[in-house]
Amino acid sequence: NRYGYNTKTKRCERFLGCEDSGNNFPTAKECWNTCTKEMKHRCVQEPDYKYPGLIKRYYYDIDSHKCVRKSMFRGRVTGDSNLFKTEEECELMCMSTYRYEPDSL
Repeated sequence: NRYGYNTKTKRCERFLGCEDSGNNFPTAKECWNTCTKEMKHRCVQEPDYKYPGLIKRYYYDIDSHKCVRKSMFRGRVTGDSNLFKTEEECELMCMSTYRYEPDSL
């Protein structure tokens, strides 16, 4: 798998195209770290799950490029943290797939 930064969605996504535009990376982590340094995207942040408990939440693990379930004491999820109420929400935000489409001139 290769990963590229999608300027429309502002996310690193699995790359399915054949073109080498210079916007492709061997890992999702390398893509996120290269393309989102100034942006503090929620998928790049460390998840805040300090207190183990009964409430199930998901966070994006940048190393494995997967959404991982955690049990927490507090269930509050803000729109800017790397915690999601559902696995689907996490996957949509951090793991989308796109096909290469060259920019039109």
